[in-house]
Amino acid sequence: MSAGTLAALAILAGRPGSAENRASRSVDYVLREAAVQRAEVVRDHDRYRLQVELNGEETKRLAQVTRAHVGDELRVLFHGDLLAHPLIVAEVTNGRLSIGPWTSKNEARTLALRLKPLQRSDP
Repeated sequence: MSAGTLAALAILAGRPGSAENRASRSVDYVLREAAVQRAEVVRDHDRYRLQVELNGEETKRLAQVTRAHVGDELRVLFHGDLLAHPLIVAEVTNGRLSIGPWTSKNEARTLALRLKPLQRSDP
């Protein structure tokens, strides 16, 4: 993983749930089911995170939002639920989100199942 990728992942790391007042302004980023290319639970020391990869169109939208709102809080929403609320420190161009951490792998897995794109089989 490149340093730029790691930096972008760090930018979008935020714990779900209660928001902290780290920024004077916030912007809502509504994550759409069709935008998720992959959602995977990864271990981060003694905790778990969810790594989410977005499709090409959504990657461009995330880059536009983060470029326009550096210094603001990014409220990542999915079906009305707040998933993360990181502070945007730079434009994110790689289309990857890191959400968490959780102490329970099951909590991260539950969200991964909600976010994973439907596997469609051709008849």
